[in-house]
Amino acid sequence: MKKLAFLAAWICGFTSSVAAQNILIQTDKTEYKFDELVQLVYQTDFREDSIKFPAFSGLYRVSGPNTARSQSVKNGVAEMSNSWTYSLRLTQSGNIQIEGPIAYVNGQAIKVKPLIINVLPSNLTEEELADLKFDLFVENSLKPEGTLRYILNEEYGYIEVFKDFSWQFLRRLSEAELKKMARIK
Repeated sequence: MKKLAFLAAWICGFTSSVAAQNILIQTDKTEYKFDELVQLVYQTDFREDSIKFPAFSGLYRVSGPNTARSQSVKNGVAEMSNSWTYSLRLTQSGNIQIEGPIAYVNGQAIKVKPLIINVLPSNLTEEELADLKFDLFVENSLKPEGTLRYILNEEYGYIEVFKDFSWQFLRRLSEAELKKMARIK
């Protein structure tokens, strides 16, 4: 019976400590140079049912999210901390707005105001900027959502799509498609 009472008290303490439900967005500074790396951290102090992260406009995702979760009990009150860290490369200059995630708890959406960082202008020409963006696309193992990859050998071929941070099989190539692709070589 004592164990049941302790468990009920612990659950009630956890529930009341979750009431604040804060989401924090942070970077190490607010002004950056063009093409500089930004470490972006989203942090919550509650357990979400689900969370939806934004697409990064003006930023190129180099890595992430790297996730960390911790939970502790201090003076009978449960505390929770969740963080998601991204490494992002700046590919536009000016004021860049970084949207926050949307967390869902018991069917309610919890949002946070966006973070604005200033990116100093680049000395690169438009052509150099386009080349830089292409090089980043080629070199980075993480691709934009929806990127297609064609895998071919002499007999077979298939298409993969980059979705949810990984390559997923989309479909097999037909013989006609393989013949057309062979002409490209």
